[in-house]
Amino acid sequence: ATCREIAGWRRLGADTDMLISSMVAAGYARHDLQLLSEMLAELPADQALPSECAAALAPTRPQELDLCPAMKTEFRSSEQLFLHDITSGASEESASFIRFAVDADHAVAAIAPSYAAYCGEPMHKVAALDQKAESAHPPEPKCAFFEKVGDPIGCWLVQMSNAYGGYQDRRTDLAAQIALMRAVAWVRANGTGTQADFNRRPESLGLRRQVELSADGSEVSIELLDQRRDKRYALQ
Repeated sequence: ATCREIAGWRRLGADTDMLISSMVAAGYARHDLQLLSEMLAELPADQALPSECAAALAPTRPQELDLCPAMKTEFRSSEQLFLHDITSGASEESASFIRFAVDADHAVAAIAPSYAAYCGEPMHKVAALDQKAESAHPPEPKCAFFEKVGDPIGCWLVQMSNAYGGYQDRRTDLAAQIALMRAVAWVRANGTGTQADFNRRPESLGLRRQVELSADGSEVSIELLDQRRDKRYALQ
């Protein structure tokens, strides 16, 4: 059941065009991987994984790393905010002032490149190589000097826009966490749980990061790209 759930969250994260759904799916899959490792730690080493775990631990598909559909939705939401919702609920007099004070078309154009970066080949390539999103050099929403002079309020709103690199890194981290679980399953079947076992793991497992075994041998961990919450991710 846990493996079916992992596979389900992976499908949802890959097939949604909502950023929050993608992040929620990654969070639940990450939790279920830890639950799976805890159960395996209590089972005999010669007990095979259920057949459902093949889909749960399958190699990461490109769609699972692709935030482009979610970024398109996020951009449309921001576009709606600048072009329409920014005056929502305001009196006609206030709405007229806001439309005068904010160059909505300029604001939309200024934020567009930072969203579009997640739909380009450079971003897809660094994610596939298990590298941080910033390696693709996504532009941050910002205004040049004369843009600030001509549209100061709009530029202030532009620079309040979110940077999305951490969200991309979280999806890339999930791919590595799944690969770590594959490594744990491989060592369980082919080794005794030593650091040397993890060091000699096959490249086909897809785990590019250094694995560290704890001093007492009770857990293995990898460093995360998105370290806003945790520095490392560990499995038993």
